[in-house]
Formats: sequence, C-alpha cells, structure tokens
Amino acid sequence: MDFPVRRNLLGRPVQWLRAVADTSFAVHAGEIVGLVGESGSGKSTIGRAALRLIRPTGGRIDFDGEDITTLSSKALRPLRRSMQIVFQDPYDSLNERMTVGALIEEGLSIHRMGSSAERRDAVNELLREVGLPAEWAGRYPHALSGGQRQRVGIARALAVRPRFLVADEPVSALDLSIQAQVLNLLLDIRDRHELAMLFISHDLSVVRFVSDRVLVLYLGRIVESLSAKALHDNPVHPYTEALVSAAPHIGSRDGRSRIRLDGDIPSALHPPSGCVFRTRCPIATRDCASQEPPLRQIAPGHAVACWRRP
Repeated sequence: MDFPVRRNLLGRPVQWLRAVADTSFAVHAGEIVGLVGESGSGKSTIGRAALRLIRPTGGRIDFDGEDITTLSSKALRPLRRSMQIVFQDPYDSLNERMTVGALIEEGLSIHRMGSSAERRDAVNELLREVGLPAEWAGRYPHALSGGQRQRVGIARALAVRPRFLVADEPVSALDLSIQAQVLNLLLDIRDRHELAMLFISHDLSVVRFVSDRVLVLYLGRIVESLSAKALHDNPVHPYTEALVSAAPHIGSRDGRSRIRLDGDIPSALHPPSGCVFRTRCPIATRDCASQEPPLRQIAPGHAVACWRRP
C-alpha cells in the first residue's frame, strides 16, 4: 500500500510512502484476529484497505472468495452491508446533529432494509443488545458518555447485520473502567453473530484479552503471527519480546526483564534495508541488512520473520 507524498509541477507523484508491504492473512467466521504494533506501523491502513475504504496499490483482497480489490463503488455497495467498522474516537465518529436512533437507523435506510416501523423496532433491539435503554433512541450524542457513545457506534455497525467487522482502536479513547465493558460486549457480539473481526490496537494486553490470533506489525510488515496464548507464553521475534516485556504487570514478571529498544520507529519513506527491525534489534548482525526475512512457520499456528530466531 503506497501513498504519494510529493508531486511535481504537473501533479505527478515523484515520491511514495510504502505504508504496508507483503502482508497476508485471513480472518474466519467467529474469529477475532488482533493486529498490534506501534503508532505509524500501518495498522489502520490495513483495516481500511480490508474494507476497501481505500483502494490498495497492490495485492488482492478477497471477501467470501470474491476478489474485491478493484470493484467500483457501485459494485461494492451491496457488500457494504457485510463489512462494517467501529471507529476509534466515539466523539468524532457520531454526527452531533442526529439522534441516537437516526444514527443507528441510517444504514438500514440506505440499504432499504425493512419498513419504517420495522427499522424503529430494529433500532430499539440494537440498543438493548449493546446495553443501552431503548428510550435513548431520542437522545443526542452530546448527552452520552464516551463508553455509551461507543456502544452506539457498535450498534450502528451491527444494524446492517455484517459478517466482517473491523474494530479500529475501539477502546483507546475510553477510561480504563469502561474498556473492559466494551471489550466484553465485543466478545459477546462475536459469539452471538459468528462475526469475523479484525481488532486493531497498540495495547498488547487488550489485544491478548480479546483475540484468538495475533499479528504483530512493524513498519508495515508482519513480523510474527501467533495465538494469544503463545503471545504471553512464547513470543519469539525480538520486537514481540520487547512489546511483551513493556506491558504492565501485576506482581512477578515470571523472570522476564524489561527490554528497552533504542531509537524510534524508522520513517516509512526510508525504511532500513533487509530486516526493517534491525536498526533497533538487540540481536541484529550485519547479515540482517542484506535481505528481508520471510515470514516462516516455526510451529503450528506460529510464524516469525527473523533470521536469528529460531
């Protein structure tokens, strides 16, 4: 996924930023795949590309066996019902001039689902499903707390009965006391509707709690793919080890010491040669600069992109 960052006098791109490269994964029905990494690693770009909110400059996106990579807006419209997103900021993602009921009903109206009375009943049922009173359909977003607004955002995404949901940092703007409630709500919704969900976050503990599988992203590349249990018990890539060591712990760290990474994540305009993590990696050698390591399987359900491990 490349983005033009500089153009010449004729408006033609002369410099590109590669936000995501060589990234491949699948999300199955009833599964939550977590995507974790530092800010600027390309997480949201992947989520929006998966929904075709942005058109990828390369690669292929399959939905239910159909290639949707180059579909026009008109051809994509029937599929929009099946693919929805919960945005990060519940304050910016809701129109303050619309009531809660109108916000949730909007998707139903656009896709012409049910009569006016049936849509109102659906709105009331969706509010109850996300833990809000049906009477709140007449309220405006400014009267709700952050957690309540995010529940409205979830209800809005569920209204058109999607099969694939992207949750883009859905709890990062919420108080810690509210985060667990929203995460448990997402888990309940996954189980109730057999949703496939891509859960994006920079918070390792949140991703580990909610996900079945975890993809660790660094500078637009997947450096490790593993189960949520293996993320805690057996991280292999040096970057994953550093993320795990930095996560807050209560009590003992099970003998693990804190791993500190020097420097900041490099610019995607000028990524390092070879392994993109080598400039901050504590075990990198000269050989790591010559060729990018492939993502290779080291155990069932566990793959890593590192020349030194294992």
